[in-house]
Amino acid sequence: MNESATQPSLYRRLLVWLLVPMLLLGSLVLAQAYMASRDTADRAFDRLLEAASLAIAEQVKRQQGQLWMDLPPAALKMLASQAEERVFYALYDANGNFISGNAELPALDDTAADMRFADIEWHDMALRLGIRRSQLEGWRNRQPFEVRVAHTREGREALTQSLFQGSMLRLVAMALLAIGVVLLGIRMALMPLTRLRRAIRARDPRTLAPLDLALPRELAELRETLNDLLARMRRVRANQERFIGDASHQLRTPLAGLSARAELALRQDDPRAWHAALDVMRGSADKTARLASQLLSLTRLNNPEATPEAVAIDLCHTARQAVRDAWTQCHRDGIDLGVEVPAHPVMQQAVEWQLAEALANLIDNARRYGARRITVRVTEGPTRLEVEDDGPGIPESQRLLVLRPFHRGIEGGQGSGLGLAIVDGIARTHGARLSLAPTHPHTEPPGLCVRLQFSEEGNTMTPLRRLCGLAVLAWAGLTASLACHADPQVLHYPATQAPAQPLEIHGALDSDLMAPLLADFQARHPEIELVYRNLTTLALYRRFMSADATSADVVMSSAMPWQYQLANRGYAQSLDTAEARAWPQASRWRRELFGITFEPVVIVYRRDAIASDASPESHEALLRLLTEQRQRLTGRVVTYDPWRSGAGYTYATADSHMSPRHWELVAALGGVKAALADTTGDMLDGLIAGRYDIGYNLLGSYARDVVADNPQLEMVIPDDYALVMQRLALIPKRAPHPETARRFLDYLLSRQGQQAIRDKTPLGAVHPDLEGPETAHGLRRALGDAIHPIAIDPGLLATLDALKRHSLLERWQREYTRLSDNAP
Repeated sequence: MNESATQPSLYRRLLVWLLVPMLLLGSLVLAQAYMASRDTADRAFDRLLEAASLAIAEQVKRQQGQLWMDLPPAALKMLASQAEERVFYALYDANGNFISGNAELPALDDTAADMRFADIEWHDMALRLGIRRSQLEGWRNRQPFEVRVAHTREGREALTQSLFQGSMLRLVAMALLAIGVVLLGIRMALMPLTRLRRAIRARDPRTLAPLDLALPRELAELRETLNDLLARMRRVRANQERFIGDASHQLRTPLAGLSARAELALRQDDPRAWHAALDVMRGSADKTARLASQLLSLTRLNNPEATPEAVAIDLCHTARQAVRDAWTQCHRDGIDLGVEVPAHPVMQQAVEWQLAEALANLIDNARRYGARRITVRVTEGPTRLEVEDDGPGIPESQRLLVLRPFHRGIEGGQGSGLGLAIVDGIARTHGARLSLAPTHPHTEPPGLCVRLQFSEEGNTMTPLRRLCGLAVLAWAGLTASLACHADPQVLHYPATQAPAQPLEIHGALDSDLMAPLLADFQARHPEIELVYRNLTTLALYRRFMSADATSADVVMSSAMPWQYQLANRGYAQSLDTAEARAWPQASRWRRELFGITFEPVVIVYRRDAIASDASPESHEALLRLLTEQRQRLTGRVVTYDPWRSGAGYTYATADSHMSPRHWELVAALGGVKAALADTTGDMLDGLIAGRYDIGYNLLGSYARDVVADNPQLEMVIPDDYALVMQRLALIPKRAPHPETARRFLDYLLSRQGQQAIRDKTPLGAVHPDLEGPETAHGLRRALGDAIHPIAIDPGLLATLDALKRHSLLERWQREYTRLSDNAP
């Protein structure tokens, strides 16, 4: 290995000392550029918060003795950029009381400014909050109030990154230029060293003459030092030459003496003379050898060179926790719930969550079957867990039967018949003895005492007992699934390939429309066990917001505002797949909320009642028809009731934004005393039966097949503007099986899933590559600009504002009854 390659380099050292400070300075400049970009982005987006709060404040007034607000959707839309921020707003009175909004946003420290901004953490979300302090405009009442608006920081961060990247590119270009100049400067500065090196290499190694080379002042000292060295080397060489001469002389003298002595001895004939000569020669040789040795020494001196297991738990703590968990429900039902435990811990080898589940089931059973007093007790010698109540008890003949799944001790009881079966399975798992006995055998009601008595050996759970317990629990779960399958609102598709992976879907879509999609999905994924629960839109939303939300893996609903609100509050997971990334922008929000269908809102009429030249091909034509034939059509028209139907309210809100003559149409509907229905199915049934001649704002996906089967009906997609509803799907953040949920939602977004929607259901497909008259592509091609999908944006939140909803419905009611003598 070249030794010079491992030695410190002057070039590298200069680079380090010049470039490291430059890099540190550049980092400081970049940090300052980022902070400046962030401040600029905050100022720009704060103007949006300011404008949105002003737009809302201008709509605040006093009505019916209180603050009132007609929330403008544009105020919320302006808070969401292409980054699709989550948007929140609230109206507060002067005392800090919440009046309306989609979130109760916090207040800021009191200051004199009319507009204040701050970064806050709220429900695990980083928000930018803007608060406008304002007051009512008027001569008499100038009541103060606060408008609070906030949004997440995605748009700000995107703008910050854009500004910072622009600054960074300029700074990087300048840094590269500076580095180039530094490199060139260092190379030029080191050129004299290169000339010095070349001059030294070009010299005759035998010459020690002084260097005569023009060099900079700093290197001239090095040249003089080298010349001094060369001068010393010349003196050393002179000394060496003199030493060599002296050594030659010293060696030549004894050798010459040896030669002369040998020559003299050869001239003698006397052996004694030879002997004497040899003695002298030997002495001279010894001296010469000694001299040579000394010379060598002198020369050397002058030469420089690494199945849950049972653990010890405190039964007292488990009992207290079970009472705490059940306290609220029991207190609400007027039940006296208590616990009796020793003052010291009672330790037992057990699986804590299983014992907690057993106690929860026993307390719930007692509560549901009429107990007014429930006691949870822990005793020692032997160790026992007891739940005692004063309810009707269980007859002795029934005590073994109630341990079977779905056997109720009392006919008509509220329980599922699974509680004691589960408790029995947990007891077997722990090797405990389960017994049922009356609390007060000689009184009425006798009550019930359920006791789990643990063995003295520590209740070690053998594999056989563990399997028996799990088998009972599995049987209870299986029979519960079969019971669910019996519900017409629940579809159950058992897995046909092991191991089974569960997936539960909650949706507001009729089971007969959902069934083909579920069957097609399971054919592609036979290992997934599917459960689908069909709920109304309102029940679906309420169930999601309750504790039952943890059971849903996918939630689908046509109630677009409510679905958007769930995603906006951060209750949905993000789906980052190729299908989700490629999904049309108009049919998704933040990769958390996806429109999976494309369903136009239509008009359906009877051909035998409406002449072809008077058919309602548009909203204007319908208004003209209702006005000109008011008397004949009285009682013969049906539409949604926006007071009772979420879909009807959504369509009414969208219609009011689309057409300035919408309220004339509402008045005309009221003029013919139009019937008000809750669902499209009710309206279609009335049209088929001949009770109605015209149905307005029906969901086209339901109407299409019905019209195809009833030739007396005709379906019209209005050609002036056609609203389009999209069923929105999301994966809850608390989904118990997120992996199977992602696979199902990805299937709905895939070409195969969308093709199943197009071919096997009347729902319209969204996928841009699919053709067909009912697909998004086909409808847009047929109707062009008349197609108006309800936008998936913060404007949906405005429709859920309580004050705006009340205001819109009140106006709808006024317009509906304006031309009618009697209110509906």
